[in-house]
Parts: sequence; structure tokens; C-alpha cells
Amino acid sequence: MKIRKEELLRLIQEKFRDNQAFFADEIGISREYVNRLINRDIDMIESSKLCNKLITYCVRKKIDYKDVIILQ
Repeated sequence: MKIRKEELLRLIQEKFRDNQAFFADEIGISREYVNRLINRDIDMIESSKLCNKLITYCVRKKIDYKDVIILQ
């Protein structure tokens, strides 16, 4: 599984007032971990931990996670 970084940033902006710390707390992952992944100079984020937490959040909030996550 991979996360589309651009779509993740859009989700954080729209649902979490562009606050990575708020996003991290809400999905149950450390702020530092999220920050490290997002701030790398890459287009796709490979993290099964973040993917699983993000899918759980999206299902709970009735958001289509397929816009953000690429299942392979």
C-alpha cells in the first residue's frame, strides 16, 4: 500500500485545519512519525502503519480512502 502524498496533504488541510499534529492525534499515530513521512521529498509514502490507521479513520468517518491510498 502507498499513500498519495498530495492527497494526504489535501485531507489534512480539509479535515484537520491543515494541522498535522491534530491529524496524527486523531488517527492514533505519533506526530513525529507523520511529520517525518510528510516532510520527505517523495510523491508516494510507503508506510503500512500509516495506511492502516488512515483506512480505519476513513471508514469510521465515511471518507473514501481510495482517493488517498493506492492498494497494490
